Amino acid sequence: MNSQTLKGGTVSGYCKPDFSDVQAAFTRNFTERGEAGASLCVILRGEPVIDLWGGSANSAASIDWQENTITRVFSCTKGAVALCVHMLADAGALDLYAPVSKYWPEFQKDCTTTIPVWMLLNHQAGLPALRKTLTADEVCDSRELAAQLAQEPLFWEPGTTHGYHALSFGALLNELIFRITGLSVRQFFQREIAEPLDLDFWIGLPPEEEPRVAPTMLPNTTAPPASVNPVAAHVRNNLGAFLLNLNDSTSRAAEMPAGGGITNARSLARLYAPLSLDGSFAGKRLLSADALARMAYATSASGKDQTLGIATCFTLGFAKSWGLGRVPAGTGYAIGERAFGHPGMGGSIAFADPAEEFSFAYTMNQMNGSPSLDDRAQTLIDEMYKALGYQTRDDGFWR
Repeated sequence: MNSQTLKGGTVSGYCKPDFSDVQAAFTRNFTERGEAGASLCVILRGEPVIDLWGGSANSAASIDWQENTITRVFSCTKGAVALCVHMLADAGALDLYAPVSKYWPEFQKDCTTTIPVWMLLNHQAGLPALRKTLTADEVCDSRELAAQLAQEPLFWEPGTTHGYHALSFGALLNELIFRITGLSVRQFFQREIAEPLDLDFWIGLPPEEEPRVAPTMLPNTTAPPASVNPVAAHVRNNLGAFLLNLNDSTSRAAEMPAGGGITNARSLARLYAPLSLDGSFAGKRLLSADALARMAYATSASGKDQTLGIATCFTLGFAKSWGLGRVPAGTGYAIGERAFGHPGMGGSIAFADPAEEFSFAYTMNQMNGSPSLDDRAQTLIDEMYKALGYQTRDDGFWR
C-alpha cells in the first residue's frame, strides 16, 4: 500500500486487497476513534496478509510510529507466559494436573486444599492479589511476589469460582517455570520461543532497545472510584505502583510476566501463528495437537468475574470472547468461537483462530481506561471476520 499521511503521522505497511476493509478501519481509527500510534498484523494460513503501522509514537506527535516500533502490551504478555507452561507440559516436564507443591514445596504448605497447576492458568487458584499495597520495587520482583503469594491466605476455595489474577498470574507461573527449569520466564521465553520464531518481544527490555519504544499514554478518562468488591480493591492496590511507572526505563527492564511485555503486532501475530495451525510455524514446531486442544478449551466462565466484575471466559492460560453476547465498549469483546488469545489493559489484543487458521494482533500506545477492548480493536476484528465471510457476533462469538 502507499503510505497515507494523517495528522500526527502516517499509515504504512502491507495489506492484501481481500482485506482492504480492515486497512480502511485501521486508518479510520486515527481519524475517528482517537488513535495515537498503533500496529496491526494478521497471518493467514502461515502467510502475512496484513502488516500495518502508523500514527505517532509519542504524545507530542513529533515521532512517527515506525515499522520496528515496540510498546508495552500489558496482559497480552500472559499468552506468552501460558505458552511457556504448555510447552513444558507437552515435553513431559510438567503435569498440569499435579499439585503445584510437587514442583514448589513451599507453595501454600499450610493450606488443606490441593491446588493443581491448571488452576494457576485459568484464574481459579484463589490468589488474585496480596492483601497489601505494593511498592514499585515489589511489583518488579516476580520471585519476591511469588514467595509472598505462596503464604497468602486464599480469597476463595480453589476451583469453586474464578477471578482474574491480574498481577499474580505472572509471578506464580514464573516461579513454577523456574522451579522446573532453573530459568526465569524471560530466559525460557527468549530461548524456546522468541529466538526460534524471530520475535521482537521482550519480557524485560534490554537497554539498547529503549530508543524504539513508543511510551504508553494514559487514558483520558477519569479512573472509576474504588470498588466495593474487596478482591478488586486488593488487585488495584497491587497494581498501583506499576501504573505510576509505566514509562520508566527501570519498569520496562523489569521482568514482569503478567503485564510487562514489550513488542509489536507483527511479533504477537507470529507468536500466535503456530497456535492457529498445527503447532508449527516458519519451520519450527512448538507444540503437539493435543497441547493445542488443551489451550483452546474453555475451563473458566461466568457472568461475573470475581475480580473484574464482568463476564469473562478463560482456557488454561488464554482468554476466549468476553461478555457472553453483551459487548458494550470497554466491557468485553467478540472473536471466533474456537479462537483464543489474550487482551491487554488499555486496548491491545492478540489471538489465534484455528477454525480459519489465522493469527491476529493489534497494539497501540493510547490506553482506553479499560481492562478490555474498545471500538478500535473490535472494529478491526469485526472487519477481519467479515472479510472471511462471517455474518454475525450477536451471541458473543463471530459465526
